[in-house]
Amino acid sequence: MTSGNAESQTLSGKWTLIREVENWRSNLRLEGINQSSNDERSVERYLGAVQQDYKFNELQYSFLRSEYMTERFTGVEYELTAALGYGHRLIDTEAQRLEIEFGPGYRRTQLEEGGEVTEEAIFRSSLGYLWEINDTARFEQELTNETGSEKSVTKSTSTLQTKVSNEISLSVGYTLRHTSQVPVGKEKVDTETTLSLAFAY
Repeated sequence: MTSGNAESQTLSGKWTLIREVENWRSNLRLEGINQSSNDERSVERYLGAVQQDYKFNELQYSFLRSEYMTERFTGVEYELTAALGYGHRLIDTEAQRLEIEFGPGYRRTQLEEGGEVTEEAIFRSSLGYLWEINDTARFEQELTNETGSEKSVTKSTSTLQTKVSNEISLSVGYTLRHTSQVPVGKEKVDTETTLSLAFAY
């Protein structure tokens, strides 16, 4: 929150649940951010994603993933994607983990105010990296790309997390999202910097 000549407030939250049972791994993620300046809302985004993995062994797996995002003030009412494919952990040690995923999928995009609806086949690829720097600090990098005939969406998220206690960590994150085709008057690149507390339980 800032004040003075211009007053602004930002409220954001993220929640992730990962559960593993034998060969199955489930991942649920929820995100939300609201930002207003001088009592006028400028950012409002909500995202929900769920992924189900079936592990062939400790390094290889198949996945089925779906994601729904709604974001006001961008010209897009909502975007729904679904994909399935293959994942492989290229590095899996106590200190580092590197994995890739790729496969075909589907994307449906609805423009704001009853605008055009586009549906297209996509190819989704992702790279995830985790580095346990020491007992109290870790670095994570996630890079995804979803390419279709209408547009390509690339997202990069970098996070540095430091433990304050066994349950609480201080997290600094930077996200960049590039969309190759956007509604008239909108920017192709969105960035977000966050400083937050993370809770593990």
